[in-house]
Amino acid sequence: MTRAWCGCRVAFAQCAESLSEKRRSKMKYIKIKTAIFVAIAVAALFAAALAVCMAAEQEEEAVNPSELGETYIGDIVADAMRAALKADAALVQGGALGYSDLPDKISEKTVADIVPFSSDLVVTVQLKGAALSRILEKGCALLPRRSSAFLQVSGVTFTCDLNKAVGKRVSSVKIGGKPLDPAKNYIVAATEFLSSGGGGMKEFRDGKVVGGDGVPIGDIVLDNARYDKKKTDSPEGRITVIPVEEKEK
Repeated sequence: MTRAWCGCRVAFAQCAESLSEKRRSKMKYIKIKTAIFVAIAVAALFAAALAVCMAAEQEEEAVNPSELGETYIGDIVADAMRAALKADAALVQGGALGYSDLPDKISEKTVADIVPFSSDLVVTVQLKGAALSRILEKGCALLPRRSSAFLQVSGVTFTCDLNKAVGKRVSSVKIGGKPLDPAKNYIVAATEFLSSGGGGMKEFRDGKVVGGDGVPIGDIVLDNARYDKKKTDSPEGRITVIPVEEKEK
């Protein structure tokens, strides 16, 4: 009887030790699995943060210069619009213009590099000089921050002083080399986006669309733009921007 009892105790102890070892192995497995899961989660978070940083850097590097000031591309596209529609002036928003990987020559295959939205229409609108002046003001309102509604121009020259209050920044406006007359009617070629009041240019809605339904901007650029890739860093100087002066401490 005693021997049998002792045998049972030994067997019970061995069983308990075996169960304990299994528990320890299971706990060790759970810990390892948890550690792997945490490592994967941390790596995923790090990769996501890195991707966000890289995207932010790329976005910062990829700012369209036509949304910050006058550009050569803005000049030639606006010139093509004014010539094609025989207008007194032409306006095109910077956000409608290409700026990276510019082609060596403009062709049917490359015109979208100059005007990405090449099927967008250009129309002519009759505007009072006073309305045109307010439109130019709105184009400069967000400077020195970028603005897709910053206007590239043809047949127009003006000064924008960033030290002045928004709405009072634009001065010395000339149309065709002559001082702007607030009461005079001008024929302005503009993208349909602008003519419909896009970019906050509601003054266009008070004008009168003349000259038909419009022409795709891609066709206008293809047929009328005088493009020279060697000059892409050399705008003509139609828009003079006076930068913000640093205040003395």
